[in-house]
Amino acid sequence: VLFLLTEMSATPLTTLTHRRYTIIGSENEIEDIMKVQSNTRPIWFVFSGMGTQWPGMGEKLMQIPTFHESISKTAEILKEFNVDLVKIIMESDSNTYNNTINSFVGLASIQIALVDCLKALGKFVCF
Repeated sequence: VLFLLTEMSATPLTTLTHRRYTIIGSENEIEDIMKVQSNTRPIWFVFSGMGTQWPGMGEKLMQIPTFHESISKTAEILKEFNVDLVKIIMESDSNTYNNTINSFVGLASIQIALVDCLKALGKFVCF
């Protein structure tokens, strides 16, 4: 299997005309194969869900100007809803994420800011 993966990773993507995926380990296994029409491939970002946050996880990232700017923009929007995003990120403790709003808003805002950082690097086109 390792040999096949190594060989596959060395194959130019333009020579691969089909894409396939399989979801296993569930009641209904899902499998699909589709023909690819172009040589360009979309970039997908897959993020972790609720329960993956921890106190202080975004605190050090606030030192990155693009990250800080993104969080500040989101924080400004959330003020209308009485949510202090900067406090959630910078002053979190073991009880902060027991509140579902803090948990969801903190995690989603950090993920948005990370994508903004990737966009700033100029490596990805995001819509």
